[in-house]
Amino acid sequence: EDRFIRPNLLTDISRENKKALDYFSEWCADNKKNHLTILGDLGTGKSTLATFLSWQLGKSYAHNPLRHPAPVLIELKNVRKAVDLPSIIIRHFRDMGIPDVNYSRFEYLVQKGKIILFFDAFDEMAEKIEWDTTKENFRELRSIVREDAKVILTCRTHFFINREEQATILGNA
Repeated sequence: EDRFIRPNLLTDISRENKKALDYFSEWCADNKKNHLTILGDLGTGKSTLATFLSWQLGKSYAHNPLRHPAPVLIELKNVRKAVDLPSIIIRHFRDMGIPDVNYSRFEYLVQKGKIILFFDAFDEMAEKIEWDTTKENFRELRSIVREDAKVILTCRTHFFINREEQATILGNA
């Protein structure tokens, strides 16, 4: 039974109040947009939204894998130091019981739009590390955002000191 409460969101640039699922659908359909950052306070449902979106995408993928991308949801709360993206991906799949993932093939599928990648809780990953390392980790996570890639990142708003710092790190993501 579907008991998910469909949230609204406030867009960053236009400050438009929209239904989150509609916004996500529009974002997925726009070939020019490939990185989406979902910011919100503690308990506002960022992780729940990411989980629900990946579940919905998973259902679509299972129904028609040639037409729909496969979702991969990676919780960053257990990643606590300077990292490289291949290590995060390989560790994620190993922890899920898939030990022999070829990162180059995975990266290729992401860049061709065959996989939508969710990085959940960037702020939890960055809690116990230096600010310069945090910025480098964000750049590393964004390194896969090329070609037709679709990557979603969730993070708490209080992680940033102010709007200028948020714009510096996230850019127009």
